[in-house]
Order: sequence, then C-alpha cells, then structure tokens
Amino acid sequence: MNISMFYEKKDSYKIIRELTYHIGNVGVDLQTKNQNSQDIDIAAFTYNDAKYIRKQMQVNNQELYFLYIYLNLFSQDKKELEYILNKIEGIVQSKGMRDKACIF
Repeated sequence: MNISMFYEKKDSYKIIRELTYHIGNVGVDLQTKNQNSQDIDIAAFTYNDAKYIRKQMQVNNQELYFLYIYLNLFSQDKKELEYILNKIEGIVQSKGMRDKACIF
C-alpha cells in the first residue's frame, strides 16, 4: 500500500457563504419539526457545528483546509483486493470521511 496526502486551502468567503446558507436551511427545518427525533438530532448537531465553524472563520480569522488522502492498494488476487478495499471503505466511512474508489 502507498499513502499520499495533500491539502488544499479553501476560499474563506465562499465557505462562510455556504455555511450561512446551510445554517438558514437547517434552522427552518428545526423550526418546522415535521421529522422524526433522530433527524432533528442530526440537524441540530450539524446546525451547531456549522455555526461554530463560521464563528471561528469570521471572528478568529481561522482558515479551512481540505485534506486528501490517497491510498494505493496492490494485490495479486482480485478477491483479496476487493476484500481489502471494502474493509478500508468501512473504516473511512465509520470515521465520517467521504471516500471515492478509483479502480485501474
């Protein structure tokens, strides 16, 4: 396995604008309360996170970076490679990260 990591600085103005839009939409969803309690809990959690990130960027001049991790997996057997890929995807998704497979 080879591991490569890259980071990218995101445009603060664009991120703040997107967070403000998200906060407004989720705020409306929380006020209507037409969803089940689990959906409301998730919406409230993301609402508070978005407000915290926006505050850190606006008040404390924090910057936002995206971190990209590339994993190159190698195997002589296709089934073994698929097993390893599924296992790593499960770990990545359980940590709340997004994944995308590029199969060559």
